[in-house]
Amino acid sequence: MLSTAFISLTVFVAVVAAAPQATSAAPLPLPTGGNDWISRVTPTVKLAGSPLDGQLINAVYGGFFIGRKTTIGPCADFAGCDTYSNITAINFNQNKASGSMDIDAPGGQQVYVAFAGQLAFTFPGDGPPSDGYANAFIRGEYFPPGESAYAAITFRGASWVACYTPDSGVYQVFAAAIAHKSSCIPFEMAALENAPQTGQRSTFQYATSPVPGTAPGCSAKA
Repeated sequence: MLSTAFISLTVFVAVVAAAPQATSAAPLPLPTGGNDWISRVTPTVKLAGSPLDGQLINAVYGGFFIGRKTTIGPCADFAGCDTYSNITAINFNQNKASGSMDIDAPGGQQVYVAFAGQLAFTFPGDGPPSDGYANAFIRGEYFPPGESAYAAITFRGASWVACYTPDSGVYQVFAAAIAHKSSCIPFEMAALENAPQTGQRSTFQYATSPVPGTAPGCSAKA
């Protein structure tokens, strides 16, 4: 485990609970002027010494998975579909502690944590379910001694767990603050900044169903 690191937060929280590799927090004041701070990130696993370290966390049929490719939905004819990168990218609003997928489809796709703890996103234009949680995402900047600084996303002050699915090498992402963690792998979600080209989103929309290999909670590996 890393030694204590100071954390500079860019959202309105007093203290962030420990992530797996950083253990203390120091808040920054809320920005003035009322403008939203948006960070477009490619979510990535940070777990030193693990085969999962550095793997992308991809949007797959309404959920987020490690070891699966991003699934995209139909693209409108007017959108210039051949110009999209079609990678998974999330826009985090650091004032509102919320997230949305980086898309062009009208209404947007909100990111939320479902009642059972899985990280998920909505169909374009829909809000999260009434029992989902959509406003507790925090982007922190971590400065561990002797290592490079990095940014990470937490939910309710905690990190994430990768839960086994029936498919070998495929894991579904759950929020550690809600999901049962005993048989899942804890990790940090590194927020790799993904600077967009002018006016360019990552895709028109991400596919929302069906969800393949869904882990029903953090089940033990079969």
